[in-house]
Amino acid sequence: MTQEFYVIPTIGQFKVSVTPYYNFYDKTKIEYSVLNVGGGFDKCVNITYHPEDSPRSTEAILSWTEVIEKSCTTDSQAIKGDATIKMVHLACTILQEIAPYTTFLSLRDMSFFMCDTPEGKKKVSLPPFHIAFHDKTWYEDKFNATMMRPEEYQIYRACIRAMHTDPKPGRFEFINDRLTEILSPLYTSSTTWKEFFMLIEKHYPRDKCALMYPWIEGAISHIFKENGGDELYVGRNWKIDLKPIPKIHYYEVNPKKKQGGNRSPRYERQYFHHRDRGYNDIRKWDVDRFLKRKTHTRKSKTSKTPHRSNKQTKKRGKDW
Repeated sequence: MTQEFYVIPTIGQFKVSVTPYYNFYDKTKIEYSVLNVGGGFDKCVNITYHPEDSPRSTEAILSWTEVIEKSCTTDSQAIKGDATIKMVHLACTILQEIAPYTTFLSLRDMSFFMCDTPEGKKKVSLPPFHIAFHDKTWYEDKFNATMMRPEEYQIYRACIRAMHTDPKPGRFEFINDRLTEILSPLYTSSTTWKEFFMLIEKHYPRDKCALMYPWIEGAISHIFKENGGDELYVGRNWKIDLKPIPKIHYYEVNPKKKQGGNRSPRYERQYFHHRDRGYNDIRKWDVDRFLKRKTHTRKSKTSKTPHRSNKQTKKRGKDW
């Protein structure tokens, strides 16, 4: 039977549920349990853990961290940036309270964020973008994640260093003709991939996602393959040591008094591979029209025109 309770840390009110799953042949034996932290219907952090007598008792599995704007809390508080990190810390705090024998989280990094493109909002794989601009994945950066196999992690880090030092190819396919016209001057004026990425950051900070989304996974994959890493950053087993994770202080509240709020649109969970690209659609992008688009700015409180907020899914982590 699922146990549910509501907690309030400093970042909002969350619904917490713990669901045990029993052995198929022995209904008195718990096979594993699932901890969910979120806004009720939306489960924004999902962790699976095993009983203390299990051979896998020290391992808990972080299945996903998903932020859907205000749907991760029951009081409609927006979760983004540092609040996303604290939400994961909260889940780890509760995990260690109910299963103190767990010592680490394992995960496959399938993180994503929402990218504004000429085709509208798209779910985009986060690791290649975060690697390009921060030399780390989001879980590495925020939770000191490392790969399960140390020898693989050493190769992975060598590939990251090569991004700074090795010359990139003389030419690269950007898929869309207009993208090629825009990016080629930056590409030819830089020596390494890192220099190229930072030039895009400098000249197109607002639109870098749209300009890079069609080809960034292919570029990072190329860097890794050229340096013996193959597709090392895609779908590998990572781990996070629970001991250094900060404890989040919270208190429980009566579920009957939980606050409601407008719900944001939900999106299905997706998984990504750098080859999953609609090349024909991207070739047809009207890049110039997209770059010239107007953005909505927040009106002052004295304005008679109400501000229309953009209620779309936000990525996990800070703006890269």
